[in-house]
Amino acid sequence: WVGNAWNDRISSVKVKSGYQVQLFNDINYGGAVKTVTGDTASLPDFNDKASSFKITTGTTNPPPSGSVTAPGVVSTNVGAITNGSSKTWSVSVPNAANLRLRVTSSSTLNSRSITVSFAGREIPLSFDAGQTVNVDFAGVGAGTQTLTIRATGDGVSLGRVEFVTY
Repeated sequence: WVGNAWNDRISSVKVKSGYQVQLFNDINYGGAVKTVTGDTASLPDFNDKASSFKITTGTTNPPPSGSVTAPGVVSTNVGAITNGSSKTWSVSVPNAANLRLRVTSSSTLNSRSITVSFAGREIPLSFDAGQTVNVDFAGVGAGTQTLTIRATGDGVSLGRVEFVTY
């Protein structure tokens, strides 16, 4: 419980790198929840609604870092991405290939939107709760590429992200 002074008055959150904050609509971690993984100057969809919160380390959802290999799994649980924020990975492509990026929503909300940048292309995507969306990248050359997923709306939460060949 946030106490009487802060109940239903939280409108922004600062989050130290490697941590996440879960804001709850009700006391004792009840009601609607919003997960914040970075500094958030405003909470338009959760403004003045929080009555309790939890702070956890990112051990179950570490910030992306290092290099992943394609084809292969980028992340099994990307987690929440706040509107306007991005998650980025360095992707090693050992051999030229046609790569399909499979992005699975873990959001409980429909009509979420992101932009995927990879191999010199930037592609806007929309998806519904639990939906997997495929994006094809033909003729990706061998070498290191950068994959960036940027939230372009509120309520974006992603589960598994992986590259497969096609």
